[in-house]
Amino acid sequence: MSDKISVNGNEYWLVDAVRLGLVQPKHTPDVDVVPSEVWTNAEIDAWADSRSIDLAGAKTKAEKLAVIADFEYTVQPEAS
Repeated sequence: MSDKISVNGNEYWLVDAVRLGLVQPKHTPDVDVVPSEVWTNAEIDAWADSRSIDLAGAKTKAEKLAVIADFEYTVQPEAS
């Protein structure tokens, strides 16, 4: 669910650009409270809803967790 972005004329997956330090993550997750496979779908839905994360397209638990993970990497680079 990650998007591709262009940084300095090179194309990157957004998550890779964040990992490489080319763009900053939207926010730093509190790893003590990030949902995991042991959570129920209802718990994941409630957690995401409380943080305004849209899970509308996600059907399975794995898809919901992927959307949540991708949410951390949504800041676009500043134009230079």
